[in-house]
Amino acid sequence: MNVKYSPYIPESDEEREFLALYRQKNYPRPSVTADVAAIRIGESWNGRTGAEVLLIRRGQFPYRNCWALPGGFFQNGETIEECALRELREETNLEVHSLRQIACFSRPDRDPRGWIISNAFLAVLHSDAAPNSNVQAGDDAADARWFQAEFHPEGETPELRLTCGSICISQKFRVSPTFTSPAWLLPVTADSAASPIPERLAFDHAEILGNAFRILRGITK
Repeated sequence: MNVKYSPYIPESDEEREFLALYRQKNYPRPSVTADVAAIRIGESWNGRTGAEVLLIRRGQFPYRNCWALPGGFFQNGETIEECALRELREETNLEVHSLRQIACFSRPDRDPRGWIISNAFLAVLHSDAAPNSNVQAGDDAADARWFQAEFHPEGETPELRLTCGSICISQKFRVSPTFTSPAWLLPVTADSAASPIPERLAFDHAEILGNAFRILRGITK
């Protein structure tokens, strides 16, 4: 249930005039999205294996046909958490009731469409408590699937591997010196000349997902 705040009451005529003349369009404003890393774990989850990640295949540009986290644009009148839950439901038919924020991702070049920031969330499902977590692609998602996940946090280049049938996505990371407690993971850029071209995650979703697993390990010890 949303909290209803009391209407704001200006303290003076001067403030009322200021608010009446204030124009949001006079200031730069980014578009806002929410993305969800939905991870399903079972009894075999040991911090490295025994987890599944829900991904969608994008049906629209940019990154058309690439795999991505479910998510989309914030709508007027909803909270960012409501946006995350709605987009997850619309794109995958999956209903969850609890979210944990990962971070706000705001690097200026993260989206080729323009200045778009994402609030990323982690949704943890337990296999025995989520028997109806079958998914179906909807909205602008061309496909939706659960991927087997392996997260190897050791060494200088932690690695995340995602597989679903013949589809394999692998991403290595480096530990950022900027975020030290807890360590933040940044993707190591893949060799663009590699052949054949591997499956990839859209936007900065590899960074989101790597840090989702970092958080998951911390809360399931």
